[in-house]
Amino acid sequence: MKATKSLDLFQQILQPHVVESLAREVAFGRRRRALTPARIFWAMILFFGSEPRRTLTGITRFMGAISRVHVSRQALHQRLDSAPAVAFMQRCFEHLLERSSRMAFEVLPAGLASFRDLCLIDSTTLKLAERLDRYFPACRVNVRKAALKIHACMSLATRDLQRIRITGERVSDSKRTHVGRWIRDRLLLFDLGYFDYGLFRQITGFGGHFVSRLKKYANGTIVAVRGGCTRRMVGKQLNGHSFTGEVVDLDVSFGRGRDRATWRVVGLWNEEGSVYHWYVTSLDAERFGAALIGQIYRLRWQIELLFKEWKSICRLKDLTTGKRGIMLCLVYASLCTALLTRMMLRKACQECRQNWHDMSTWQAMLVLTHFTRELGECILEGKKKRLLELWSRISTAIGIHAERSCAHITKSPCFQGVSP
Repeated sequence: MKATKSLDLFQQILQPHVVESLAREVAFGRRRRALTPARIFWAMILFFGSEPRRTLTGITRFMGAISRVHVSRQALHQRLDSAPAVAFMQRCFEHLLERSSRMAFEVLPAGLASFRDLCLIDSTTLKLAERLDRYFPACRVNVRKAALKIHACMSLATRDLQRIRITGERVSDSKRTHVGRWIRDRLLLFDLGYFDYGLFRQITGFGGHFVSRLKKYANGTIVAVRGGCTRRMVGKQLNGHSFTGEVVDLDVSFGRGRDRATWRVVGLWNEEGSVYHWYVTSLDAERFGAALIGQIYRLRWQIELLFKEWKSICRLKDLTTGKRGIMLCLVYASLCTALLTRMMLRKACQECRQNWHDMSTWQAMLVLTHFTRELGECILEGKKKRLLELWSRISTAIGIHAERSCAHITKSPCFQGVSP
């Protein structure tokens, strides 16, 4: 019964007529040919489990295998190198992202349960063919001329993507950070690329919270001391003074005039590097101890693992084409693959009654690679009974092989509610 319900939910996304409807919205594939939008879409996002590298020739072969229709590489090249094709793949990605956000959020464990969600913000860059430097200029032209940057926001409650923006590498991270009412009662984690006092004020102004690394040369006036130094430090500058405690917990005033604001600054001594790791945050000192701030910030590494999945398993780094349209279609195809896999993992967890935070999405993707061809055939054939049997096999395999404790998450004090 549960498998049937899961299949019904998935069919709202997987059925070819849904893909065809999305294609009509952007005027893609009006003429009925062998290269239908559904065949193009599923061949591109399921190809990741077929061959070691992603090429148009390989995608063409895979499309012929799952649809049993002969198509040529040249025909696929001409179809993808167009604005409607890019709009189609982008619309499919947005549709999957919307469906993913509708799935039930997992309650954050223990020490993080007071937040609606924990959002991880970061960006990743991809090297492109030199002829694309007109559209996506790189920062260091002596190393590479063209590079693409993906600005992403990831939810820890769903362990999946929430929003995304694609720009050239030269666009700064902070300028592409969307702040609004959506961050109310949410905790945001980001690195030094987003360090900006104005951004901090916006986050707290909308009722959100943040934890960020403190820039090395960021200076301010100490207004309160909770640990790590004597109270005689109050009124002095943060930089230029040595601290003796292994844990430093201060309130520091940054900025001038109307832009002045006071934030909590935490320093944690690192024995291995013999340096302090400094953090700036808006979290309350009574509820979140200084050592716990460092544990919470370590969770930001989850978005780095997401980027690794995109590049290694979803073939995002295979962007050797010099055609802008084809390149963007391949980017959206990889993102759709990542979204679909994590959605399947969540449904498998619900059916197997397993903890979502104890599952490895990396292992789930590797499991799915063994079913991509059969899954593509079932979807395009539209046979519900066969698709139901296949989904049951996939769900069982994911439940068995992807169950691997994420010790760096679930054993963290903030997940266990241990207040240092």
